[in-house]
Amino acid sequence: MRGEGRHGGRIDGASEIIAYATSVRPLLFRSPYGARCRDLDRTLANRDVIQVGWNMDPQEWRGEDEDAIVKYATAGLRRARGPVILLLHDKNVAAVRALRRILDFVDSENARVAADGTPPIRMVDYRVFLPIQPLPRTGLEPLGRSLADSLGALTSLRLLF
Repeated sequence: MRGEGRHGGRIDGASEIIAYATSVRPLLFRSPYGARCRDLDRTLANRDVIQVGWNMDPQEWRGEDEDAIVKYATAGLRRARGPVILLLHDKNVAAVRALRRILDFVDSENARVAADGTPPIRMVDYRVFLPIQPLPRTGLEPLGRSLADSLGALTSLRLLF
């Protein structure tokens, strides 16, 4: 596509590799180091790809300190007043181990706040970024509605046994 500089070919190439390997075309993109520019934003928009960043980075790639990662993440979650996207790299063993402890913290924190009525930490996956896509029409919709109506009528009957 015109006016996309060097990003278009790289993104298209990577997208093709991912689609070939998984049979799924990527819909989300995280740029290395969180780098952004107008050219990249335009390139992604032209492909209907959503750029997802993060706002909590324990920089666990700097070392193998599991305790430091947990301390950083749990302190950030305690202070959070809005959505948080925590960046962890699964190639870092300390980050993988820290994740279990961070999730345990979320469970215990949610149990604690349930008692005092404070909103819990709600975890969601990346589907929250994706637009809701209607299912394609198949031509079988009238049959489906008829079956649903019939099943609804059956469940309303009281059978005596």
